[in-house]
Amino acid sequence: MNSAAAAGHKAKDDGTDFVVGPLLVRLRREAGRTQAAQAEVLTRLAGTLITRYEITRWEHERRLPGAYWRPYLAKSFGVPLAEIEAAVTTSRKQRRRRRQVAKGRSSS
Repeated sequence: MNSAAAAGHKAKDDGTDFVVGPLLVRLRREAGRTQAAQAEVLTRLAGTLITRYEITRWEHERRLPGAYWRPYLAKSFGVPLAEIEAAVTTSRKQRRRRRQVAKGRSSS
C-alpha cells in the first residue's frame, strides 16, 4: 500500500501524485483550504511568514518546497513526511531529465 493510501488519502491513478505540485494541490483541496489559508496554517506551524504566492510556486513547481518547509507541509496535511519527500525527489528528477533533453536538443 502506498503512503497516500496508508494515510487515508486517495491517490490519483494518473501518476501525478508522485510529483509534488499536484500532490500539494490535492492535499490542500482535500483539507478545504485556499492557498492563502494554507499559507496561514504553515505560518502558524513554522513561526515563519509564508505567503500564498509561495504556495502557488510550489503547486506549479516553479520552485520545490525546501527542506525547512517539508515537515510543516506534512504536519499541516496529516501525511507522512516521507510522502512529501518522495514527491519532491521525483519532481527534482523530472526537472533534471527535462533539462538534459532540452540541452541535447539545443546542442544538435
